[in-house]
Amino acid sequence: MSRPEIVERLAPGADPAHLRAALATHLVRFRTMDRLNSEDLWLWLDATGLTSDPAPVTQIAQDTGVTRRTVERRLDAVDASIARILTATRLLAHDVSADPLDAVNLLALRSEASNAADPGRDSAALDAFTARILPRDAQPPQLTKPNHYKDKDKRYRDSWRVPSRLLTIAARPPLRPPRLVPATRLSLTDDPHDALRQLNQAYAARRTDLYEFLLSQAERAIPDVHAAGPQTRLALLEIAHVITRDAENVVALRYARAWELEAAALPSPHDRELAVLKARAGQAHVCQMFGLLDSANQLYRSAAAIAATGEFGPHRREAMTALHDVLGQIVFTEALIGIRRDTVAAVLDRMAAVADELADGVDVPGGPYSGALDIGYTLARRRFEAEFAFSTSKHTLSALPVGRVRDLALHRAYDAFSTLSAALPSTHRILAAADLGMAWSIRERDMATARTHFARFAHVSEHVGSFANLSYRMQSRIRSALGLMPDLTELPEVPGLTGPWRSRGHVPQMATGLLVHPQPGG
Repeated sequence: MSRPEIVERLAPGADPAHLRAALATHLVRFRTMDRLNSEDLWLWLDATGLTSDPAPVTQIAQDTGVTRRTVERRLDAVDASIARILTATRLLAHDVSADPLDAVNLLALRSEASNAADPGRDSAALDAFTARILPRDAQPPQLTKPNHYKDKDKRYRDSWRVPSRLLTIAARPPLRPPRLVPATRLSLTDDPHDALRQLNQAYAARRTDLYEFLLSQAERAIPDVHAAGPQTRLALLEIAHVITRDAENVVALRYARAWELEAAALPSPHDRELAVLKARAGQAHVCQMFGLLDSANQLYRSAAAIAATGEFGPHRREAMTALHDVLGQIVFTEALIGIRRDTVAAVLDRMAAVADELADGVDVPGGPYSGALDIGYTLARRRFEAEFAFSTSKHTLSALPVGRVRDLALHRAYDAFSTLSAALPSTHRILAAADLGMAWSIRERDMATARTHFARFAHVSEHVGSFANLSYRMQSRIRSALGLMPDLTELPEVPGLTGPWRSRGHVPQMATGLLVHPQPGG
């Protein structure tokens, strides 16, 4: 039976791309009905090409270290299981309104390529497709260049399969677990809860050398909700997103999209809306990192709308904390875009109101909020960033003539932010504050202050821990300003530039942040 005939029989009138995604989701959801394990199900999905290009049986056998005949027997057994599942359940194929050529969907396909059988080849095909189809001003965000295939004919042929992939990704198929090859099967534990605990402990201790191994182990132990329940699965997707987001790796979008998709199936509205809020904000953050500022702003504002109307019950405090962070990201994103000052000021006012609610414990179960210092830091940081963006030239990174009142507001915002950042023990906050301090030093052309902020950044990176994305931003900020402030050449290289998931082809080509690179013109 041909694929179109199968589509018509399973769901008459359904769009094939939406049906492919819906069928994969359906099989993951009901696989335990016939005692079908995750590894065998995904072997079948790969062989049939339901969510990607079909993988030849000989290639699957080579990757998994078994014979072709063994793979064929497993596929026959899975065929029988799937037939029983589809006979006993009803498949619901739903349309998804996402535009396949939307910039976020293109970025999502890029993130999926990271888990393809041949990631470099898939990325090269996407590059060839976008270069052929999209105008120059609509090209997706630039990533650091991977080692692409040199065979231009192969890239061109592969690119003709990209539209089908984009249609499927737009329909939100389930997240594929990491590919299992003999070299990556080593585990310290097969217990889902223990695997998640080890990963969380490594993140808390900033053991970046263990991240990749422990995340792979946890994904194998928790391939879907059936392994240890939905909450454990969502906790894995959240920490996986956070770790890869901190590295500014495009794969973070895979986890955030899966996090929202799987959270939407939670039965409790309180749990569901909180998880969807946080996952939506996570997707916005990745878009922001890769320069899709308008898309990021739309996603952040939709997350804020969920926080405004959602039913969070006992999770209200956590939801309000998430809303406070989302509003801060809206301020930062709109300052980068250059949206009007009064619009940004209105968001800051709302952010301050949320901070007051959390500090007072009004309508928040549990009484006064214990994280007031962190909330205060975030509010002070966003106030400073907004004032800084509106009073600094994008071309010369120097002060604009804004008048005495606005200049006074900027200096007060900087003093308040500096005071709160000095009181926080968080490594990430300290490094981010030092980076913004360097931006301030460049604006003021103050080399003494620049040395102070660099020394603080270097000390924390070397003795406490570093974040490669923040190190890359600091290094980019200094190098970009050398023509404006030549004395910066005396500063050594920023420590901590390497880290897990900072691989070529998966991170932004340009460092993200506030006024990192002077813009031409002016």
